Amino acid sequence: MSPYYFYILAVLKFSAVFSVDTVDKRALQPSHEKSQQEKWVDAFLTKNQGDHQVDLVRLLKQITKSYLSDCTPIILFDTFTEKNDNLLLEKLLTNFPTAYVHGQITEDYQVLLKISTDKIQPSCVSYLLFMKDVMKSKDVIGVQSSNKVLVIARSSQWRVFEFLSNEESRYFVNLLVIVQSERMMTTNQEAPYILYTHKLYTDALGSSKPIVLSSFQEGNLTRKVDLFPAKLSGGFSGHRFIVSMSHQPPFVISMGRTAEGEKIFEGIEIRLVDLLSKMYNFTTDYREATEDSQVGSTEAVTRTVEKKKANIGIGGIYATPEKISRMGLTTWHSRDCASFISLASTALPR
Repeated sequence: MSPYYFYILAVLKFSAVFSVDTVDKRALQPSHEKSQQEKWVDAFLTKNQGDHQVDLVRLLKQITKSYLSDCTPIILFDTFTEKNDNLLLEKLLTNFPTAYVHGQITEDYQVLLKISTDKIQPSCVSYLLFMKDVMKSKDVIGVQSSNKVLVIARSSQWRVFEFLSNEESRYFVNLLVIVQSERMMTTNQEAPYILYTHKLYTDALGSSKPIVLSSFQEGNLTRKVDLFPAKLSGGFSGHRFIVSMSHQPPFVISMGRTAEGEKIFEGIEIRLVDLLSKMYNFTTDYREATEDSQVGSTEAVTRTVEKKKANIGIGGIYATPEKISRMGLTTWHSRDCASFISLASTALPR
């Protein structure tokens, strides 16, 4: 008989004795104590991905209920969120506190919605954006001067600071950015979420400043503050705005030229802008809209503002849907009573 037979037999007997001793010692331990393997699992293996985002779902629903319920929330998510955080979206949209509309953001930052925003009632909307790159927010929803915008960013905190200090963030007045802290946490803890906004026009150059509002951890905010504070309460810090205008009495009237050859303008809307500049602490640089002047005075002003060559446009511009789709308009200040010449005519606001 081969000598290896006795060697293998001895090894098997030793293993059997060792296993019996192990079972006897394990039986002396308390019945509810976890085994060493279970302790290793708790210490080194991560929790379920959905459990790691419980605080974020709770925070978003709380913000929606407190701040966004007055308008219809539009929830938009990019392809990165759809692929990597699908469970998060499922938990968020389940028992959402108000009626909402959701859509996708394509890789070229186009929005895919099943319903047009023009058909949403009430007329005002708010936005919840799930973005991998917070700097692309304007490419998705454009300029938002009054609607509330909530961005859940997958960017780093440095990227968020860069965005809030950049000109891109000035296109959103009521802005709130949520980003998860990069602080090291144990595997069974969810890192806190930092809530940022910005202070607009901190100097005459139009700079913006990031502001930390609060943080959210274990179901509570560390500071009870207004997450959408009033902006521009201190004005524009002397920032200069270029005003495009054209001759359109009585709103803008060309009064001739000075001795130096400069044109003199007067009118209702010029006085209105001068009054606003004193109230909101900004300066003005009036320029006549000469580009594309052959298309008409108001259209020339509209094109100048549309091309970003001016910040403000005046000249008795009618508030029509076509103009609203091309640029932002203020509340109308007058109506043309002469429009009531016939029963078919309507008075358009200016």
